[in-house]
Amino acid sequence: THLALLALLTAIYTPALSHASWIFGLVFLVTLINLIPHIRKVHPIFWVITFALILFTLNINAWWFGIIGDEYSFYDPARLLAEGKTLPFSFSHIFSGLAVYATHPYMSTIIQAIFMKFLGFHNFGWRFSNLYLSAISIGLLYYFFRTFIPRRIALLAAFFLMTSHYLMTFGKIGYNNLQALFALALVLAATAWVYRSQRLLAYVCLGFATGFCFYVYPAAIYVAPLPVFFLL
Repeated sequence: THLALLALLTAIYTPALSHASWIFGLVFLVTLINLIPHIRKVHPIFWVITFALILFTLNINAWWFGIIGDEYSFYDPARLLAEGKTLPFSFSHIFSGLAVYATHPYMSTIIQAIFMKFLGFHNFGWRFSNLYLSAISIGLLYYFFRTFIPRRIALLAAFFLMTSHYLMTFGKIGYNNLQALFALALVLAATAWVYRSQRLLAYVCLGFATGFCFYVYPAAIYVAPLPVFFLL
């Protein structure tokens, strides 16, 4: 169902595929019908993430999001990487922090390029990376919330994030800022997993998640000390 929704959104907001969007819509509908017998087994956060994706992508091709600030400085490197023109160089510099403006990490550009590779080099394929990571962040944050507060309040917090006008709007800009939100959610979810299980694998994943903070939008670096405070 999730993959069918991604295909449907891509078709709707991609001019070359818009004529076939009804086919992807039919596939999405079939997957929803298939869920009906198992509806009680589907966690509510799945629906929150699903509706978040739909809400976040509304008006993604609107003219008022045509160009904002210097966002196209991030588009060109990601497109060249997705096309394979700078692939060897970028992957040899994957841990370098001197990509866009010589201040943003290469991994940040690689994340955008991966989405463009699968969803296309057009507007949707580029901007959707922010929106998708933001929607997934809601699920990760819910897992963290649920560890420390009642389930209903955690779902309410997730609902407020799903309807956040800030995420809906800022997510449509081609910057990499919201990758820091994803890094935050990833670290907090891994911290909650460690807190719940105390498994060695959970600690390893927490280490990877914390390290990830150093290779996306630089604001994510401020997230790195949080697991220490929570675990203490």
